[in-house]
Amino acid sequence: ISEAITLHRPAPKADAQAQALDLLKRVGIPQDRSRAYPHELSGGMRQRVVIAMALANTPALVIADEPTTGLDSVARQEIVSLLRDLRERFGIRLILISHDKRFVRQVADRIAIMSDGRLSDVVDTLNESHDVAARGVPNPTAAHAAVLLGVSGVDLVFGGGQTWFGRGNAEHFALRHINMEVRQGESVGLVGKSGAGKTTLARVVMGLLHAKAGRIFFEGRDVSGMP
Repeated sequence: ISEAITLHRPAPKADAQAQALDLLKRVGIPQDRSRAYPHELSGGMRQRVVIAMALANTPALVIADEPTTGLDSVARQEIVSLLRDLRERFGIRLILISHDKRFVRQVADRIAIMSDGRLSDVVDTLNESHDVAARGVPNPTAAHAAVLLGVSGVDLVFGGGQTWFGRGNAEHFALRHINMEVRQGESVGLVGKSGAGKTTLARVVMGLLHAKAGRIFFEGRDVSGMP
């Protein structure tokens, strides 16, 4: 964790280690386990460490791709509770990616359902259910807050051109005309079966893949194509 801090901003080693301990405390890892090796931690605790790493440089937006995969039901619920707590105490904005709609509903304000590279439906969990205990406490001002992330008309194509043998390589649309927003203080869930395009969209948002068409806006700036 301290390495993630020093890679992005200059800080003395002692300060970075102190910040790392504070992050571990935030995500529920006691100080006496801070020097444990990964194999000495449970699956749930290792996931908490990964979340601490994601928070190390106070990001404006956290993209959590299947954060409960491979965990048992108890550890899964612990991560749900942790994500809720981080939202409510520190105002973290989230995009949650999962095939498990029930898990996402417990944390997200809105659920965007993906299928075959398209957004097929958007569910507002604030109006869908009045069971606050089951969902956590959402931010009621999120619907009127400024837009943090905007995705406008994004298409992504894999393939095209020719293979090594000179044959045409058919194009495959991984994303088709995706439009979505994440507002300040809001959590949005991306739900869909494997291959629906959830992780691909996250990689486009992070700049790891470049869309064939469309624009990505972050805090009002066009960041399309930025490294």
